[in-house]
Amino acid sequence: MPSLKQAIKNKRQAFWVYVLFMTLFYGLFLHKHFAIITLDIHLKTDHAGAIEVFTPSKQGGYTTEQSRRIHFPDASSGHRLALKTSNLSEPIRIDPTMRTGNVIIEKLIFKHLGFQNAIEGKAFDAVLLRCYQSDCTTTTEGLSIQASGNDAQIFFNHNVVPMRSIYWVLGFALLAGLIPLMLITLIHQRLKTTGALFQVASALSLGLGFAAYFGAIFSALVPAVLACITITVLLASLLLASKNASQSKQFSTQLSILITGLAFISIWPILSLSKDIHLKILKDINASGTKPYSWNESINSYKDQWDSNYGKFLYGAKQLINWDAKVKIFGLGFTPNSKTILGKDQWYFEGYGSRKVEKDIVRSIDNITDYMGLNPFTQSALAQWKTVLEERYYWLKEQGIDYVFALAPTKALVYPEKLPARISKLQNELAKQTRYTQLIDYLKENSIVPVVDLKQAMLSAKNKHPWPLFYRTDFHWNYLGSFYAYQAIAQTIANIYPRYNLEPLSIDDFRIQPEHHWAHHQFLKLAGLKPEEHQDDTYLKLFPNNADHYATNSDVYLKGIYDETVPRFERISVDWTPQFSMRTLRNPQADMDRILVIGDSFSEKMTPYFNAHAKTVYNYRTITQFSPEPIKYLQPQLVIQEVLNMYILDAPPSNAAEIKPARARYLKSIQQANRTAASPFSLNLSRRPL
Repeated sequence: MPSLKQAIKNKRQAFWVYVLFMTLFYGLFLHKHFAIITLDIHLKTDHAGAIEVFTPSKQGGYTTEQSRRIHFPDASSGHRLALKTSNLSEPIRIDPTMRTGNVIIEKLIFKHLGFQNAIEGKAFDAVLLRCYQSDCTTTTEGLSIQASGNDAQIFFNHNVVPMRSIYWVLGFALLAGLIPLMLITLIHQRLKTTGALFQVASALSLGLGFAAYFGAIFSALVPAVLACITITVLLASLLLASKNASQSKQFSTQLSILITGLAFISIWPILSLSKDIHLKILKDINASGTKPYSWNESINSYKDQWDSNYGKFLYGAKQLINWDAKVKIFGLGFTPNSKTILGKDQWYFEGYGSRKVEKDIVRSIDNITDYMGLNPFTQSALAQWKTVLEERYYWLKEQGIDYVFALAPTKALVYPEKLPARISKLQNELAKQTRYTQLIDYLKENSIVPVVDLKQAMLSAKNKHPWPLFYRTDFHWNYLGSFYAYQAIAQTIANIYPRYNLEPLSIDDFRIQPEHHWAHHQFLKLAGLKPEEHQDDTYLKLFPNNADHYATNSDVYLKGIYDETVPRFERISVDWTPQFSMRTLRNPQADMDRILVIGDSFSEKMTPYFNAHAKTVYNYRTITQFSPEPIKYLQPQLVIQEVLNMYILDAPPSNAAEIKPARARYLKSIQQANRTAASPFSLNLSRRPL
């Protein structure tokens, strides 16, 4: 019986198969992990906020490219971050971005190449280097942080990350790979299997055993699946070695093993409740431990693990996605995902499916069905929209604030001629109303709330210029389209509230500057395309022609109206109200004091135009909701609410308890006034008979 040494020596082909396998495995998947560390962070706080974690760059500084931000709730919570590392000779930095309150870091667990280092309680004293603009106290609970400035920073010793030599790790992995190799060799010797089977089985066993070790280290799905294949190879070696088995029986047995192995590979990660494999974000970690998984959660975690490991670390994955998108978009004429649809002349429109609409709000929206008029409002839903808007109108009226509601169209309602031919044909055949038309008609006929139909403004203006009012490769209107939306709202304000003396601006008050080699990066990446290869859209900037409406030292006057001159959100926190974010534009030479524009992303592009009329214009981001706190804090003269057609496809919104009674109070006062007017005791008794 040949020894293990002789068996390996005589199977050079198996050795080269093993080398090829390991080269591919390392090149496609493994090498990216050496620059990644995992951080589990456990927090305890009485308020919501955010923390940003930085690893040092090669030059020794800290950049946003090598940082991760987490948003935590007002309770105990756990989070897992994957951080890039390029220089671990410098400290790890954590920035708490809260303005008030304190945060307790109960535990930090750094993981790298299968090794971990946990810091908790008083152990923070040994790794904490310094705290900048913050008061840090170590207790048995952990590290308590009280921010004392706007740029609080906490630095930890770089030794918190467990580092091991790559050769040390590879050595242990090689030993792990020898175990299945010895088993395969033993089977080959005992059952005298064919040489070809032994060559393949021994090479795969060595390589897959190696991969299984790294699967345990990285908690990744791909190595775990490869480990399952090792089991399949072992079973195949046993069953196919029978001397008396016929060829047909061998084939059916081999096929059965293959199907069984694939099924086992598919369900094994779901059946396993290993925390390291399934837990993508440690949301459920608290003092009582980890919450058990349900079956659906395990299936979703299985998918998430595949996406986050195989798709993320596969070499060339982005290029494969790009090729797939090009074939489908430019070759077959449709987009790779259902959230977008490809129209005529490379115009893109909203599709259907789940999408993130705000921060943590995800909704399922079907624009296609609405285009066809196949998702109409019920009468009760229309009545609910009327009630909700009137509650807001009368509540603001009680505060001495005026209100205007504007409904914004999606791109397909303004440019239906650019939709795919199949959709346009169905639209014409069905000839049914969309929800947009239903709601506008209903409110204008039945409600006292001032309503602005922005679709009509867009349709009237879309042929006035050589440029479209919407981006071709994005869903939003551009700054030319937002101007005509502003103009329609401003005209409504001038008609209904003449005391403001608000005279809408004319497009002749601006100079339009087009940039033709532009691309919307975020959208094109969503479609799977590389933005740098498709910069063929047009971006428009609008510059005021004179200083009649804007201060000469303002960004709007000096740089024009475009994304960079629309201010970023600033977080506002008041003792009696929750934190909220607000954009603020100021113009000291305007007539009105304060205007508040609330709405989705479409409202942001209108705010610079309203700034020509008010000394301060605020922009508060929301979808269909109406929060009273920002209004009570800001006390504007006028509130303009914009809602995009896409968001009325969901159920009608509701108002806060503070706002709901306002409409009922008004109706009750009207009823009382009517009863008083109809009462005989209300007659004028001053005219007595002589």
